[in-house]
Amino acid sequence: NVETKRQGNAHQSLCPYETFVAKDGFFNLACGNDNQFKRLCEELGENQLLEDSRFVTNAERVANRESLIPVLASHFTQRSVFECLEILQRATIPAGPIQTVPEALEHPQTYARNMILEHPHPVMGVVKTVGAGLGFPQSSYAKLPPPELGEHSISLLEEVLQYTSRQIKTLVEKEVVVGPARGSGV
Repeated sequence: NVETKRQGNAHQSLCPYETFVAKDGFFNLACGNDNQFKRLCEELGENQLLEDSRFVTNAERVANRESLIPVLASHFTQRSVFECLEILQRATIPAGPIQTVPEALEHPQTYARNMILEHPHPVMGVVKTVGAGLGFPQSSYAKLPPPELGEHSISLLEEVLQYTSRQIKTLVEKEVVVGPARGSGV
């Protein structure tokens, strides 16, 4: 067995298969075989890479990653993410943008999967939260709004950790835990 080494966002046994920088953002590309690499080189106008013995097979590309990636990166940094993805789509290579949090939250797929949940909150009005993107029914979790600071401290200490009222009172007095804002009864 060979222990794998960290490669950041790169795949240890496939190349190129990693994150690249475009002039306006980042994207992932997953070139998983020699035919995909050939199509990528053709789309980029880098046919000489196909004749370079260092890059003919995936194993050789992996071994010579440090020489190959800068050549590809120089093409991508000159283009927008959208332009890079168009090239990769024409080459039928799996790829996708790396989005910022606001971009991901505004993406149509986020809404299509009903991932933005709205909860009535007693102080803040309607609070939006993010649901799971794993296909779980949204009704199976996240039925409550986010708690206020200390809202559940006392009940967790009592019910989960089995603390006594005296222990809890001491923790609140010493400000080790925060009790609920609206009277804890402690």
